[in-house]
Amino acid sequence: MDVGRLLIWGSIDLMRSLLRERLVDELDIFIAPIALGTGTPLISPDGPYRLTQLEADVWPSSTHIRYAIDYEGSGGTTSTR
Repeated sequence: MDVGRLLIWGSIDLMRSLLRERLVDELDIFIAPIALGTGTPLISPDGPYRLTQLEADVWPSSTHIRYAIDYEGSGGTTSTR
C-alpha cells in the first residue's frame, strides 16, 4: 500500500527508528560538504537491510543519492518508483 512520502530533516534518531521498524522503502540522501565534527551515522552498519543505489546527481554544492532498501528476509522493498 502506497501511503505517500515523508520528509525528515535532521532527525537521525527518528530515521534510524523507522529503518529499524522496516517502515522505509527508499532513502533520498542529500550530502553537502560541511564539517560538523563528530556525529551519529544515519545508516547503522549492523542494520538488517541492504541499500541499492537507484540514482545519483552531483551539483557544485551538493550530491543527491537515492537508494532502495532491501530488508534481509523480507522479500525486498515495496518501492514502485
